[in-house]
Amino acid sequence: FPTLYPDLMNSVAFRASLFSIKVHREDDDSTVTYYDYLNEGQKKSLLEYSILPFKWAKDYVVSLIKDEEENTGKINPFKLTKEQFEIVEEMEKTVSCDVDNKTLVITIDVLGADNVEFYKKVSCEAPGSSWWSSEETYYDYLAFYIDGNMKGQWAGTRDNWSLQTYPITAGSHTLKWSYVKDVNTTGGSDCAWIDNIKLPSHANSTVSIHTDIEVAENSMDIYPNPASDNAYINVNLAEDNNVSIEIYNAVGQLVKAIDSTNMLSGENYVSVETSALKAGMYIVKANIGGSVITKNLSIVK
Repeated sequence: FPTLYPDLMNSVAFRASLFSIKVHREDDDSTVTYYDYLNEGQKKSLLEYSILPFKWAKDYVVSLIKDEEENTGKINPFKLTKEQFEIVEEMEKTVSCDVDNKTLVITIDVLGADNVEFYKKVSCEAPGSSWWSSEETYYDYLAFYIDGNMKGQWAGTRDNWSLQTYPITAGSHTLKWSYVKDVNTTGGSDCAWIDNIKLPSHANSTVSIHTDIEVAENSMDIYPNPASDNAYINVNLAEDNNVSIEIYNAVGQLVKAIDSTNMLSGENYVSVETSALKAGMYIVKANIGGSVITKNLSIVK
């Protein structure tokens, strides 16, 4: 079933509008409306009503409001029949609502004490927007971390582009920007922006983007492929795991390596600079907790 934005499923009118969507049934290779598909699955016994008296009472009230089912072909979402009301309720179980949390991670070896700078802007639900919460309660927000320690947190619909500057010491560090969202209220454009990231002088860096979604099994993709100056290695993980990536040329020589790092379950996009690689075929190996996935990468100039 489709993944839909949370607030849409709070609308009876929207759920009723899904009635006419065509769905394909694999059991008999037929096509029916979504309404008919769910209606056929509504098998209710007397036992259910005896066990769930509250639900029985609710259905009884609905039947008193409108006991006769109209078959005009037009659906009034504010005047549903008893059967239509049951189907609308069933949709809450069969149509899922998913929310993605986006994370940008940069691991970097800083040569000397310096600053990290970037511009940010947010447009989302403001802190303390619920009547039961305080002004310090954040629901949707952008946060910046250095080595797991939160340095800044922003939310609201009146934010403008602003420069953020944070000191950083020499050595290996992990920088993380994360946009976190709950499944309830939304506000503004419901997103965050970062731009013009200025990193201190460094020896090595790895850039990865993480999306928190459900993944059935581990896999790896590469794009663009063929690549020229830069390629993204997409590592999909069913669960959190240590991942290292190695790139070999056609004669088996290791030409580039990304040290083992703990990646989160979901989609992980790792940026790999390929401008120094010669044109030709390469083999990319992703070691995921001891299990290796291999893909070919073509470099063109």
